[in-house]
Amino acid sequence: FVLLLSMIISPVSAKDAIKARVNDDIISDFDFEQRLKLLELTNHLQIDQVQVQKKVLDQMIDEKLKFQEMVQQTLEIA
Repeated sequence: FVLLLSMIISPVSAKDAIKARVNDDIISDFDFEQRLKLLELTNHLQIDQVQVQKKVLDQMIDEKLKFQEMVQQTLEIA
């Protein structure tokens, strides 16, 4: 709870810069960079190509959209 509260209260830093906005949600630069690092570690490769980064960002946007749709469908059922 304290960690969550400190995240809410703390000022926006460079790591919290917005990479993309998906309706009311955001994808932060930090989240994007973490996803790239995960791919680099799991696939043992350097991800510095613009095309690969675009595909990763597109995938993250798709995930946000799917999650938003799932939430909307769940609210409609309830």
